[in-house]
Amino acid sequence: MYIFTEGEAINVFGWFSVSLPLESLGVLHEPAEIVHIYLGVYVLPILIGLHFLGAARHYLTKRQETPADLSPLEQGRGDF
Repeated sequence: MYIFTEGEAINVFGWFSVSLPLESLGVLHEPAEIVHIYLGVYVLPILIGLHFLGAARHYLTKRQETPADLSPLEQGRGDF
């Protein structure tokens, strides 16, 4: 969106360029950039960390070796 709100085009492998006339949406550029930065710098690393901690908790407390061990099909508990 940054490139499009600045009136620039995106070069695709040197074959052609894609351009959208979104200069009139330049007012959205700054708020979208701020949201993008906060999501990428703060929210995404926190979610990755929580995911890692959850996986480590399951591995250490339940003694499951692989994600396949979590499947009910592997242990004969599923009706699928």
